[in-house]
Amino acid sequence: MNKILLDYIADPIDNSKLELINEKYDDLNRIISGELISKNGNKYKIINGIPRFVELEKELKEGVYNGLKNQDKFST
Repeated sequence: MNKILLDYIADPIDNSKLELINEKYDDLNRIISGELISKNGNKYKIINGIPRFVELEKELKEGVYNGLKNQDKFST
């Protein structure tokens, strides 16, 4: 992730600006890990250079992606 992208992304919950903390960079000065935090305390991890705004495992437990859970019903 390039640091300039911080000017264009916002917290998906409250639309506030995100601050980068605990960041680590690769040889090309790209962010490879860290956290984005909003002024309200919402935190989002950066893993392998990708900001993770959705925790799929949590969403699966809550049933948001119910279609993914039951996708084997459609296989032949």
